[in-house]
Amino acid sequence: MAPDVVLETFRYLIDREITTQQPPHRVEELATVWDAHVAAMLHEFMEKPGLLPEQTASLLKVLLEHNDETAFEFACGLVKAMDNQPLALVAAKALIGYQARRSWLLIWDRMSANSSFGEELMLGLAYYSHRNNSILAHLSEPEIADLYFWLEEHFPTSKDTHYPSGKAHTVTARDEVGRLRDHCPSYLSGFGTQAAVDTLWFICEQKPDKDWLKYLHNQAQQALRKTTLQALSPVELITYTHRRDARLARSSSELMDAVLFSLQRFQEKLQGQTPFAFSLWDEQSGQPKSEDRLTDSLKHHLEGDLPTFVIDREVQIRNLRDHGIGERTDLKIETKDQDGRSISIIIESKGCWNKGLMTSMEIQLFDRYLQ
Repeated sequence: MAPDVVLETFRYLIDREITTQQPPHRVEELATVWDAHVAAMLHEFMEKPGLLPEQTASLLKVLLEHNDETAFEFACGLVKAMDNQPLALVAAKALIGYQARRSWLLIWDRMSANSSFGEELMLGLAYYSHRNNSILAHLSEPEIADLYFWLEEHFPTSKDTHYPSGKAHTVTARDEVGRLRDHCPSYLSGFGTQAAVDTLWFICEQKPDKDWLKYLHNQAQQALRKTTLQALSPVELITYTHRRDARLARSSSELMDAVLFSLQRFQEKLQGQTPFAFSLWDEQSGQPKSEDRLTDSLKHHLEGDLPTFVIDREVQIRNLRDHGIGERTDLKIETKDQDGRSISIIIESKGCWNKGLMTSMEIQLFDRYLQ
């Protein structure tokens, strides 16, 4: 706790700086004795009417560095009011510097509604846009895309200054904003998330004339593959290379892929060089066999093609009746993921004559079996 004499000394020094219209640099020294009393004293100065924008900026910087909630609400109030744009700008800069995630939606709303405010804010932030506390580090993928489109509209590439190669020049705030604009897609490409891949594809669609965006979309896909790659151990790799019938399924998506590829092989058996489709056709009646026979044939194929999986026929998944047999799936394919948890896929067989062919995927499989 700061002694009273220390607080009073700082109060006198800060008041003198403010009275003489200087930024209150003394507030920086209070970090070493920070407590609730120091914060309360700075609140008094912060709320004092008639402060210069740079004085308010100094006070907000120190308070927000210490996650002061009163200062956060005060700064948000200045941005919301917009009756004093210079004060709103210093408040927005301080919020982005120290509370960007919490305040971005408010600031974005003001930027969208007031182009002059947004442009001045971006120019004022330009020189720290590529540091570790970059604006982009606190935004979601769609928010970065929105910012990119906004910057391209208000600071278009067509109006960038092009300097002679190899010649020294002064980097202006406008130059830095242009770099921030172009850095938005580049930053997204390193996220390693599906949302980043989808967002970059959306940007590519909106800006088809910018071929370099397609390259970044490809980079985003590579980053996603790296972050989602589940590498095999040497023992697993040797096991799978020595077993031609082994199928890798460490997640639900890999199980889905394994089953889909197996169904393709089943289709090739039915319609290949030596077609097996005759086994599903009743030659006497000239009609296809029942859905049950199709399911039996498919189960027989899957057991041979996916021997490491458990494949069950007519599995009861839940009993909604007071008596008798509950709801049953045609086929249930089950295995364990890499953490030992059970993962499964349900197959429901439908002939082309079944009235529910086009609707049962949703009504039967999703709405009933998977709920």
